[in-house]
Amino acid sequence: RPVIAKVALRPMLEDLAAVTRRQAETKGLLFAAHLAPDLPAAVHTDGRRLRQVLQNLLDNAVKH
Repeated sequence: RPVIAKVALRPMLEDLAAVTRRQAETKGLLFAAHLAPDLPAAVHTDGRRLRQVLQNLLDNAVKH
């Protein structure tokens, strides 16, 4: 069941980028994340599911 709440976007994306960077480096890959300066401070969404979807996309990018 979705739980909609205010989610701080930049900290979540920075954390996902750090995790992905470590995964990429263990495979000899370079990963860089460039976040737009005008990124909204927060969004109303299901933060757990948004993080899960983004993590899956990034994991797949590193795997393949």
